[in-house]
Amino acid sequence: LVNALAAYEQLNVPPVAAQLRTPANGAVLSGTSVVFEWVRGTDANGDPLTETLVYAENADFSTSTSIDTTLVESTVLLLGAGLLLGAGLWSKRRHGAISLLLCLVAAGWLLVSCGGGGGGGSSGSVTPTPVEIVKYQVDGLATGTYFWKVVTEDSHGAVSESDVWTFTLQ
Repeated sequence: LVNALAAYEQLNVPPVAAQLRTPANGAVLSGTSVVFEWVRGTDANGDPLTETLVYAENADFSTSTSIDTTLVESTVLLLGAGLLLGAGLWSKRRHGAISLLLCLVAAGWLLVSCGGGGGGGSSGSVTPTPVEIVKYQVDGLATGTYFWKVVTEDSHGAVSESDVWTFTLQ
């Protein structure tokens, strides 16, 4: 059993880094509150992930603030289903209940098809998953330039870091 765990640790793939969204790199903001937004990292092995928002007033992050955002509620985007549902509600005025029913069936099909399986192909196949957007607000920041990133770690200790972006509060 110990050898099996050691072998798995060697096969563990580091998680895909989070993708930063806002504040945009180089943004100039006013006020003392900032809403950080990013696309949550993913893990090819399906390992549980921990995500930490890190921001600092220095580029080397030697003095930084780290916030575990793993349990922060994220927004799951199923854009196709949302568009279909929206189109169904819009067409309800024009074509009645039949159009709405067809859109709901199509949205349900999209949800089920995005839900898994993977098609039984080769071991390298990737099943599309919904994109998770995380938003986290930090209040009480002083004026100045800040650097920020998101660190994603899987349950086996493999770590990836997002790009580092900056913003300035005036």
